[in-house]
Amino acid sequence: MGLTYDITDRFGVNLQFVYKHTFKEYLTKHFQNSVGIYYNLGNSAPKEEPKEVMDADNDGVEDAYDLCPDVAGKKEFAGCPDTDGDGIPDSLDKCPNEKNAQGGCPVKEVKTADMQGSNANNASTAKEPKTLNTEKTVYFEFNSTLLDNNAKEVLDAVVEMTKNASSVSIHIDGHTDNSGKETFNKTLSSDRANIVKGYLSDNGVPSSSIVTDSFGETKPKADNSSEAGRALNRRAELKIKIAVN
Repeated sequence: MGLTYDITDRFGVNLQFVYKHTFKEYLTKHFQNSVGIYYNLGNSAPKEEPKEVMDADNDGVEDAYDLCPDVAGKKEFAGCPDTDGDGIPDSLDKCPNEKNAQGGCPVKEVKTADMQGSNANNASTAKEPKTLNTEKTVYFEFNSTLLDNNAKEVLDAVVEMTKNASSVSIHIDGHTDNSGKETFNKTLSSDRANIVKGYLSDNGVPSSSIVTDSFGETKPKADNSSEAGRALNRRAELKIKIAVN
């Protein structure tokens, strides 16, 4: 049995304990103990230099994973900002300076009218409700269903939109990145969709007007080979249809 203790990279102490047994009666059985000092004459292993982390915009996301390395953004948006605060990062926002928009751009109002009577010149125009269609996205941390302040801000805007609506229809799709097992991700995406539904219904949106679906890791929005891409895939997408008189 032995013990080696390194005092420095080159210098140390060695202790050794040995029991010598003989099967001849005239030979002596005994313990032998020894202490030694050693000095390493070779070159010591070079010390690893600390890896420099590059973060040009100082937003806490390394440049290697930052989709917007020159502009400070949010971690949940892979380092990209959300200038208009509509829950869509500027990297995916078609109109980054205009809020509350489908795909990031202003929603077009669709007006329909039915003409009654056989004489169009004398017919009255039936007033139909305006239909608004928009989409929103909220993002989640790794392996989480918790809604952060940014997600709640997006959902609060949805609640506000529905307050004066004559009818509301919201479809929520839950998604994950490709970390973990497929069955786990399927459940996680379902939980994310349901946590969004629960927040909306708790704040006044009729639960009966909300439908959820879950896709796990099967419908990524970005490349899962990087942390930045996986951050964009941990999401719940809301397709919203609102009728206003």
